[in-house]
Amino acid sequence: GANEILDRLNHDGIAQVAVLIQNNIHHPEDYATHYGRYIELGQIGKDNGLVYLIRPDVDPKVGRITVSIGRGLPRFTAIDAHQIIKEVAMDYINNDDYDNGVLSLVKNTDKRLREIYAGGKNGG
Repeated sequence: GANEILDRLNHDGIAQVAVLIQNNIHHPEDYATHYGRYIELGQIGKDNGLVYLIRPDVDPKVGRITVSIGRGLPRFTAIDAHQIIKEVAMDYINNDDYDNGVLSLVKNTDKRLREIYAGGKNGG
């Protein structure tokens, strides 16, 4: 499942990723960034944390998913994240299917991060 994929990303030293589902957030970019800092996401000295914030109470047209990318992941761009969000997760999230949405988000993020930082290999 999603937890195992995230554990492998962390173990392989690629990234620490959090997926947060929260209502009543008015400044999602700031919230996602501050949440990542608050839980000290990202490995020491790497700043390789990545936070996805899913807001179920927001109109899908506005965008329910916000991303905050740590400075230690410079080649994983906002364009990469938004492509993952748009193509995959939104199909589920907009239909209130959060289990499959989160799994899809995590799988596709793992795939893209490994393409960029591990040459597409599974495992470090």
